[in-house]
Amino acid sequence: MTRTEQTNTVRDQVPASLPPFARWPVFGLAGGLAVLLLITASRYGYIGDELYFRVIGGHLDWSFPDQPPLVPLLAGAMDSAFPGSILALRLPAILCTAAGVVVCALLARELGGSTKAQVLAAGAFLCSPFMVLFGRYLLTSTLDVTLSAVLTLLLVRWLRTRADRLLLFAALVCAVALQAKMMIVIVTAALIVALAVCGPRALLTRRPLWIGAGIAALTAVPMLVWQAGHGWPQLRMGDVLDGAAEDKAFGSGPLGFFLDAAMMCGVAGTLLLGYGLVRIFRDRERRFLAVAFGLLVALFAVLGWSGYYIAALFPVLWAAGAVGLEGVRERWASMVVWLTLVVSLVIQVVNLPVRPLADVVDSDFRFDVSATAGWPELVADVAEDYQLLPARTRERTAIVSGTYELASAIDRYGPDHDLPRTYSPYLGLWYVATPPESAETVLHIGDPSPTLRAAFGSAEQVGSTDNGLGVENSFQGLPVWVLSDRKTSWSQLWPQLRVP
Repeated sequence: MTRTEQTNTVRDQVPASLPPFARWPVFGLAGGLAVLLLITASRYGYIGDELYFRVIGGHLDWSFPDQPPLVPLLAGAMDSAFPGSILALRLPAILCTAAGVVVCALLARELGGSTKAQVLAAGAFLCSPFMVLFGRYLLTSTLDVTLSAVLTLLLVRWLRTRADRLLLFAALVCAVALQAKMMIVIVTAALIVALAVCGPRALLTRRPLWIGAGIAALTAVPMLVWQAGHGWPQLRMGDVLDGAAEDKAFGSGPLGFFLDAAMMCGVAGTLLLGYGLVRIFRDRERRFLAVAFGLLVALFAVLGWSGYYIAALFPVLWAAGAVGLEGVRERWASMVVWLTLVVSLVIQVVNLPVRPLADVVDSDFRFDVSATAGWPELVADVAEDYQLLPARTRERTAIVSGTYELASAIDRYGPDHDLPRTYSPYLGLWYVATPPESAETVLHIGDPSPTLRAAFGSAEQVGSTDNGLGVENSFQGLPVWVLSDRKTSWSQLWPQLRVP
């Protein structure tokens, strides 16, 4: 059989038309989610990474040691247009999250799902703790998941239509995603390997696919040049991620990875994902999606990274599960999924940051409290330690933070307390500024590294950070040190302190 005959045979097996798009219920769900996230966007405070993006977004470059430039660009642009507005900063993320609801429904429709299946798939996205919890924050993962969902939508549509222009659109999506998070490279590689293993290999023979891949690769050249010129710091981020892995809800190791991923899916999402994985693996034409998901799971489970690294293919599996439920005769199975979906929705709404901070500050399970509350208070506490220094000493003192988040918080709230610029050797902040040679003394937040400690003649702990709210997080109770009698120039010392 010739390639043309094979293509025609596939087209003959594909439905001539798709079910109607469930426009109003799907847009209603997406709009409702957007409204809820907008209403609660300004509660409590920034997340540490948002503060960091805000700072480096004001010093744009082709890349940063830990990531591409798109999210810092958005953070810097929104903060410049609306200074100090958390709502404005988070607006791109909220719109992207709402768009993910629509894309998930479109995936279900593309797989032949009726209005009911489309709404169920959209609901799975909306009720996923990961999608909603992180979807309200301007983070790289927020954009990455939705863009990956759009990529899979274009691939699934190509399988139905064989319209090669979709591959060029897919390349454009990859190019944009590549500027947000390098994860799209791993996702795309997994998809290509899966296609080579189980087909349809015809996709890999399409010229527009490789033309588009070349265009997407060209957009990464400035990043690669920057990385090469700075010693490939992105490759050393593994050490940082290994440290972050200790903060996973269920610990490290493969078991912790799977439990972490299930928690991020939610009960309904986990049920749909598991069923969707089985359904799509049985579909010879789309099996590569299940194989690609398996490759990602194997890779990140072995590495012990967080479960959200496999979230890129959650939407297509949710859609497959929702469509598959339409063919299940046992009504109880569908009822269980819908019931868990409703319960998940209620939990999501209850967990939105609507209650006064004082009522939830003691909760050990409120990420939005531990990660966002207390920044102004922490900065005010640092300002008190700084003001206790003699006036003459303050004139030649640099504030250095051992965490990039707190350094970024001081950049945001420090001017309210007449604090000078704060420096940090971590991630992109190392490139932003170097302490001046006039700074003979350092007020250091956190335990100084051995290298930094050895560069000063004396060191004295003068206090510890306190947010005054009782919020226990990584920034509460950090020691505050005064390092004096510097023995090494900053031009020699600062390069030795860079992380990574």
